[in-house]
Parts: sequence; structure tokens; C-alpha cells
Amino acid sequence: MGATPDEISLIQTSIPIALATDENYAMPTAVAMTSILENAAKNTFYDFYILVPGDFSTRTAQKMALIKVAYHHCNIHFIDMKDSFSDTLMRLSHITRPTCYRLLLGEILLQYEKCIYLDSDIIVCADLTELISTDLEGYYLGGIKDVDFNDPFQNHDERYRETGLSSENGYINAGVLLMNLKKIREDGMTEIFLREIKKGYLFQDQDVLNITCLNKIRHLPVKYNLMSYLFLFPDRRPYLIYAKDEFDEGEKNPVIIHYAAHLKPWLYYGLKFNAAWYRYFIISVFKSQKLKRRNGKFKIIYDHILCKMNNIIRLIKIFLRYWKTQGLLFALRKLSNKA
Repeated sequence: MGATPDEISLIQTSIPIALATDENYAMPTAVAMTSILENAAKNTFYDFYILVPGDFSTRTAQKMALIKVAYHHCNIHFIDMKDSFSDTLMRLSHITRPTCYRLLLGEILLQYEKCIYLDSDIIVCADLTELISTDLEGYYLGGIKDVDFNDPFQNHDERYRETGLSSENGYINAGVLLMNLKKIREDGMTEIFLREIKKGYLFQDQDVLNITCLNKIRHLPVKYNLMSYLFLFPDRRPYLIYAKDEFDEGEKNPVIIHYAAHLKPWLYYGLKFNAAWYRYFIISVFKSQKLKRRNGKFKIIYDHILCKMNNIIRLIKIFLRYWKTQGLLFALRKLSNKA
């Protein structure tokens, strides 16, 4: 399992990794850390900074700290964020307040010029030295383009109006970030982040980072944030966003797999990449935890049917609204544009 004590002397690269969690996400956070350490190069040391709310239990922290017993090439620091962002409006149920903690990393990790931030719903399949070594000169962040927001054929008019961005701005998913902490501090960006988060955007700090760091984000290869849902839903069109060779290589040899959206591998089985997550779960410090997983394929069928029904209802409402105010022909034309 990773480096032995004798190999610690060979370490040449120390990589700071920041993750944010609460009690509910402690287990997947530990699984993510396990995957990182299992795939570390012998000369890589990982310095983990786990950002937790004030009510994070000592028992859970002690259990996660056992990772250091199995893997000598790491250190784990728990950062008590107390009640930070407790007054922040969260509009989506699957987004929790700890996700906002990353906005403060520039002022927390003062000893580092760069760090990698990772969501808890990921696994890492390779050493991260290449990622941390990416040049961020002139950029605040490095990230991977988000397929949904950047798809010009999806109807995101409300999202574009709210954020002031468009499909041409290269909006990134914030689940994997390479952060230029030095430049963030130099330009006083933390204060700007905190001012912007008060506006209550739908995707919270992800929107904040894309808005405030516009034109200062370096787009990284998709292999660093390969989102599993892209392979589960036919309406996702990754080849519109990424070069085909880049995406195909990312699928074949991903560095980081991100289980974005609601189909988490600890809740469902039978989906693409879920078995890969489970391999790290059964060797993690939470391996004794019983998982209550359901068949993910049935869930996708259910979601697909529900989505179709919602679209039909939406179109009927559009038709009735315009028929009442503008007449039948106008309503039919509007309906054909929205379908």
C-alpha cells in the first residue's frame, strides 16, 4: 500500500490536497483519499487538508486519521471551519455548505502557492504530480469544462441570465480544481468570492468561481475530471465540448473519475465506473460500513421516464399560455421552437 517507511526518504514531491466534508460525506471522502494514496508514485507525499464544519465529530475524524496508519506517505490535517457559510442560501438539495469552504483556501493554506481541490465524490486513478505541476501563470484556477452549461443546444437561458455567462465562456465544473493560491491572495480574490456568494446563485460557489475568475481559468484535459454521468444519459454530448481524441483518451485512461450528479456509487451499483469506486471502498477505513445500494440501471430508466413526462407537461403549459394570449398559430410556432 503506497510507500514503505524506507521509501519515504525518496520523496521529492509534496502535494497539498484540500477536500471539504461533513458527517454525511466522511465515508466517500475517505474512499477518495484511499484511491489517491493507492495510486501515488513512490516519491510523492500527499498533504491532506480536510475542511469540516464545527459539529464534525471527533470519532469520525479519528477514524479518517487511521488512513495514516496504512499509508506512510501522507499527512492529514482537519481544519475546523466552525459555522462558516451557515447563513448561505443553498438552492439545490445535493449541494451542501462545505462546498463553499474552497472559497477560503487562499487564506487557509498560506504556506502553499498552489493546491488541488477535490470533491468527495471522486476517485483518483493515477499520481497527481503532473496535475500539480501544470503552469497556472496568469490564471486563478485550472479546471475542466462543464458539459451541460457549455452545450449550446441545451436551454440554459435562465442560468445565463443569472450568471451573466454563456456557452462561449468555458464554464468549468468545480469538483476538481487546480488553484493558484498565490495569485488569489495577491489580487484579493477571497474578499470578492465572499461578496459574490451572498447573491445566492443556483450552483453556489461553482457559479461564483466561474463569474469572478472569468478569463483567468486555464482549461485542463478532461482526464482530470471525467464525469461518470456523461456515459449514462444520451442527451449529454461531450464531443461538442471536448476534442474527440481528448475525451476518448480520458475515458480510456482517466486520472480522476467524478461521480457528479445524484447517481453516487455508494447509493447505486451496476453503472459505469461504479465498480472502480467499490474497489477502493472495500480497502478503506470505512470498509465495515454496510452500503444499501440499489440497481442504478433501473434508476436511470425511471429518471428518463420522469424527465420525458416533465418535458411534456412543460410544453403543454407553454402551448396553453401562448394560445390564451396570442392565439393558436402563435402558440404552435412557439411550441415547435421549444420542442
